[in-house]
This record gives sequence, C-alpha cells and structure tokens, in this order.
Amino acid sequence: MEKEFICIVCPKGCALKVTAVSESDVKTSDVTGHQCKRGASYAVNECINPVRMLTTTVRVTGSRQQLAPVKSSSPLPKALLHECMAAVNDCTAKTPLKVGDIIIKNILGTGIDIISTSNSSGAGR
Repeated sequence: MEKEFICIVCPKGCALKVTAVSESDVKTSDVTGHQCKRGASYAVNECINPVRMLTTTVRVTGSRQQLAPVKSSSPLPKALLHECMAAVNDCTAKTPLKVGDIIIKNILGTGIDIISTSNSSGAGR
C-alpha cells in the first residue's frame, strides 16, 4: 500500500509518502518526506483513522440572524462528516447563545459535541 499526503500540521506543507503492508498496520517508520515528528504522526493517523473538525452554521430562532456559527468540540471521524452535517441541518437552536454553548450533545454517539462559536443575542425579533 502506498499513499501520498500533503501535511497540514504546520505551514511547511511537507509532501509525505506512506509505504506499508496494509492501511491498518502503518507505523511512523513507514513515512518519508516529513521534516518533523508531527508530520509522521499525521500521515499514520490519515491512514488509520482520518479525522476533521466540522465547522458550519445552525439555524436559530429568536433573532434577526437566521444562522449561527458552530463547530465540533473535537475532530470527528472523516467517514461521519456527512451524517453529522445532516444532523446539524435538522437542528434549530434558540437564542441567546454564548461561545461554547452545546448545540448538539454527543453527535451520532461519538462523544463529541457541536458547540456555538459566537455570541448570538435574542434581540431583534
């Protein structure tokens, strides 16, 4: 198995190459092209369990603004991002909201919350 990645851990953007027997048995020693240890760990994680932060908006009621920005409290498994977006799209939050308010607790049983990233007042409606 061979895979290539551009590392996104730091601004260097190293071109990483992973050569391993299988995707489930990748070690940092299978990674080349990294200029730091974090790049090797990134490549291993991308092969075994890729994760991403989810940043989006949620509908709100009780405000002139119709949407409020939200994000996942931790990176979510990449394979669940579409399902998580569907859950967020089905949700409507009520203002006022403060930064860090939990909008969806334990989304899809992942143990990760969807939280508010801005203060949204209920004024205006």
